[in-house]
Amino acid sequence: MNFGKKRNRKILSEKIFFEAGVILFLIIIFILVVANFRIYQKRKELISQINFYKQKIEGLQKNIETLKDDITNVNSKDYLEKVGYEKFNQARPGETVYMFVKEQKEGIKETVPFSPQKEGFFEKIGKFLLNLGVWIKAKF
Repeated sequence: MNFGKKRNRKILSEKIFFEAGVILFLIIIFILVVANFRIYQKRKELISQINFYKQKIEGLQKNIETLKDDITNVNSKDYLEKVGYEKFNQARPGETVYMFVKEQKEGIKETVPFSPQKEGFFEKIGKFLLNLGVWIKAKF
């Protein structure tokens, strides 16, 4: 009689240990799943950052190439005229440079150069219409 109670207690304690082991196993699995999800989110974020910086690097490399071309052309007369027209709003003697004034919201005026350049007819018309649109928008 006494042996049956001890055996039942032994089976009961084994059952409790088994259930505790299963619960501990499930908790560990849950923790690993949560950690895996966080790692997945972080990986996704880092991949998007990598792609952003790759695009930035490509843009900078293109910029470097254009600067290298500019360095090789720095002594060219055509290049100097182009830079003078585009960046410094200079004109040849006898030419007239027209400037359209564009008002910004804060009341600061920004000038938009319209100078004769070596470009096609359609490019000149496009720039003129763009500056005309800015002027009309500023008036109304």
